[in-house]
Amino acid sequence: MSNQSAKPRFTVIVPVYNCRQYLEECLDSVRTQNLVDIEIILVDDGSTDGSASLMHTLAAGDERIVVLALDHNQGVSVARNLALDNARGEYICFLDADDYWSDRNMLAELYRQAFADQADILRFGINKLGANGEVLFTSVDRQSTRINLATRYDWKFSYTTVTHVIRRELIEQYQLRFEPGLSMGEDALFNIGMYCHARRLSVSNKVYYDYRYTQDSANNTAWVPDKLFCTVRWFELAIDVIKQSPVYAHRPDLLQDLCKERLQNLMRRLGRLALDILNEDQLREFVARWANCLAETKTDGMSEVEQRFLGIVTRSDAATFREYFESGAEQNAQVTLSREQARQLGQVLLSQQDNTVNVALGGGWKLSLPKDKAHSLARKLLNLKDEKFILKL
Repeated sequence: MSNQSAKPRFTVIVPVYNCRQYLEECLDSVRTQNLVDIEIILVDDGSTDGSASLMHTLAAGDERIVVLALDHNQGVSVARNLALDNARGEYICFLDADDYWSDRNMLAELYRQAFADQADILRFGINKLGANGEVLFTSVDRQSTRINLATRYDWKFSYTTVTHVIRRELIEQYQLRFEPGLSMGEDALFNIGMYCHARRLSVSNKVYYDYRYTQDSANNTAWVPDKLFCTVRWFELAIDVIKQSPVYAHRPDLLQDLCKERLQNLMRRLGRLALDILNEDQLREFVARWANCLAETKTDGMSEVEQRFLGIVTRSDAATFREYFESGAEQNAQVTLSREQARQLGQVLLSQQDNTVNVALGGGWKLSLPKDKAHSLARKLLNLKDEKFILKL
């Protein structure tokens, strides 16, 4: 791109922290794209493994590549924000330095679709890869479509930033940035703001992104008190983003869905973790902050087990919270399905071919099973003779 003052069609943002072994493959998947009118911003986040020197070597001779650097490791949010402050592209997309794109036509195809649909954001599919490069599962929409976020009432948040193309004008108009203080959930929070302010969403049914799932991934790091408190801090920030956005007036259900989703997470995972790693003072603060977040949560569509747990949390009583988990009550969670609902769920389960089958059940509950067990359950549901089926979660 000879004219550096021109606005490229894409700015591709790649934060880099100690990813030397993957960096060349990652960058090759960008610079060999058939769409050449792009800007590539690499941000060194204080790497100590030689990534910084390799970045400059790879950038030599390609004026599309901009290398920026932080003087010490400050996290992916700060690195991405620095790149956003310097970006010039019509659209923004993000790529992590240990991942890569699988199709050289990706940017050309996405630009055509985004331009044709006049999209503020465009979503596409992702493969999750195992240690040997095998596809563990694929997440992708079944069909390409256009959604007017301002008038449609059936869309939900999508939390993975790297599976989106975003119009830079949207980012700048609403000063969308990543939250530096979060050690996890920064993608999801950014996406909530993005969806709350965008008007037009375009969806591609193609898979372009290959994500390496490793033991070093952020969500696999050990749980400590700071990380656990980060989950409630994320929730507090997400509530503020939704309530202060233009979409909240006509889509309060988005906040209700978020609250039910987080309640489920607290009930099935975070609550027991809190008992294991927090001292009594920390536990009291943890429960009180969750109680404040969930104070306005409606019980519509909740199971009796969820309603009971919500009542315990919102009382902000750490002792009762502890008693609930020590009694093992959360192990009794279940969903009652009518015969018709059971058969519908069976059809959905049987149609899924991923190695791990994930299905939302409503009321904030999700079912996650290996494919063989999911298909076995599906056959049982499809042959159900009784009027109802109790599904233990």
